[in-house]
Amino acid sequence: MSNTSYFYLRNDQYNATIAYRRNEDGTVSYGASFCRPTDSFVKTMGRKIAEGRMINNAVQVFEAPSERWSLHEKIVDSIQYNLPSYAPRRFSNRA
Repeated sequence: MSNTSYFYLRNDQYNATIAYRRNEDGTVSYGASFCRPTDSFVKTMGRKIAEGRMINNAVQVFEAPSERWSLHEKIVDSIQYNLPSYAPRRFSNRA
């Protein structure tokens, strides 16, 4: 998909690749892939997994900000709050 964008998160608990695209209705669809910091990080593999999840799982952000960094934060917040089945539990910020 030519209109797919990506960003990465890294810390001491996980490495994440996020794929997203803006939809015509103003929403943003996204998917993510995760690996442990001790695993080998392969950018192309992370992108393929994240994009596949974006296409097949149809998770969306509504009222998506136009500014890229704000959108990235909103996507991460959405993943942490909604915790898709493929996301590690430690990624959640829920109590």
